[in-house]
Amino acid sequence: MVTKKTDSLPGQATRRSRFGKAGAAAAALALAAGTVPMALAGPAQASNDYGGDDHQGCEVWALKPVVDYNDYGTHDDSVDYRVKVHCDEGYGIELYDQQWEQDHGPDEYLGDWSTDDYFEHEDTRIYHIERQAPDTEHGDEEVYHRVTYQVYDGQWSGWHGWKYSHVAYVYQ
Repeated sequence: MVTKKTDSLPGQATRRSRFGKAGAAAAALALAAGTVPMALAGPAQASNDYGGDDHQGCEVWALKPVVDYNDYGTHDDSVDYRVKVHCDEGYGIELYDQQWEQDHGPDEYLGDWSTDDYFEHEDTRIYHIERQAPDTEHGDEEVYHRVTYQVYDGQWSGWHGWKYSHVAYVYQ
């Protein structure tokens, strides 16, 4: 059980549950059932909302993807879509990230990723989402990702707006 120290009078209990059994079960069911609202799954266009401004115990940034080129020229390069999270002590977070390739028409959906985490102490963490670099068109690829999240502090917040990364180029 995850606990957090609280102020108390002498003789009283000094710990309380942050993710009680019901909350943990609800979070697990929510992840298993894929409860990210359908409105969140629509096509994306990169914008300038890069994150860090919604603070309800946690802040989230969609960092610019990093392309890792192999030395063999065999189109098996990879992309690291990174999400930076800072949470205060005693907060939980659920992240949902989508990866995209930018096109002149509708952007091409490449995949998604989700996780949840608990911050027993105030901390900053970077999550790495490794994917094979896309090869969807003639010429260079332009990749980005977007992340949304909800915060847990006894109850779940609503889903925050999308945080978009800058575009990175995969040179062919």
